[in-house]
Amino acid sequence: MKKYHIEMTEEEALLVESIDLRVRHASRDEGHAAYKSNRQPILALLKSLGERDAIPRPRLRYWLDPDYNTARLKASHKGCSSGTGATGRTSTRTPTSCPISATSCSGRISRTR
Repeated sequence: MKKYHIEMTEEEALLVESIDLRVRHASRDEGHAAYKSNRQPILALLKSLGERDAIPRPRLRYWLDPDYNTARLKASHKGCSSGTGATGRTSTRTPTSCPISATSCSGRISRTR
């Protein structure tokens, strides 16, 4: 049985293990410390996955393609995120964003509709 939905290298698996994925923390300070400590390993993981094109196309389309957003706003999730002022690498750090850097997957998605 595979542990992750995306095939990972040994280094990527170690990065995932170092990320604090708890939903709740004992205190706000503990949660903020976890958020800050997760930044480096998350960005390193995304860079590695992006460099070897390991993120499946449907997941990339979810982030980049407006047709994948079934909400009232007809924009990609990346577009919705940029409406909040988050752009580029910043958009990968917001808790509600799909963590994919626009620079790692630009030009790799072709619309099929």
